[in-house]
Amino acid sequence: GPATLPRRSYLEHADVVQGEMDLDAGLGRRVAEPGRLALSRRVRRAMARRHYSAGECMVEAALAYGFLVQRLDRVYLDCFPALGPLYAQYGFRVVPGAEAVFQASLRTEVLAMSATLDLVPAPVRQRIDCLAGEHDRMSHMTVAAVVTKATRRDNGNEQKADATGCTALHNP
Repeated sequence: GPATLPRRSYLEHADVVQGEMDLDAGLGRRVAEPGRLALSRRVRRAMARRHYSAGECMVEAALAYGFLVQRLDRVYLDCFPALGPLYAQYGFRVVPGAEAVFQASLRTEVLAMSATLDLVPAPVRQRIDCLAGEHDRMSHMTVAAVVTKATRRDNGNEQKADATGCTALHNP
């Protein structure tokens, strides 16, 4: 049968989320619950020098890897309620019945969200397509500094995006 939700040991509404995952699995969908994301100090410094948000780049890299490299149909996550709006910008929606609730073992509120590729907004989709293309070409994905417009300020200089709409942090 489908794998058990790893966060089941602490998530108060784990049964609700596990039920959603089981429904997806029953329909033949590939689903996953990512672990925690982390960036090396070196990459974080390089991103800060270029005025890029590490959190946003990590979310986009994770979406690219999950949806376009691993070919997942749905991704689940849990987060603090304050991060819900951030993830909503990337197409995540609160799992019905898994709204923010106090998690005794964590001593804080947590909610569960999920996303599918068709919920990812078009501008984000363009950027994650770029990251996945990098993975296809190089067998790895640099946590990229993905530009949201044609140019991005970098220490007072404009940095032009390439034809695909993204630039990577080379040799951070």
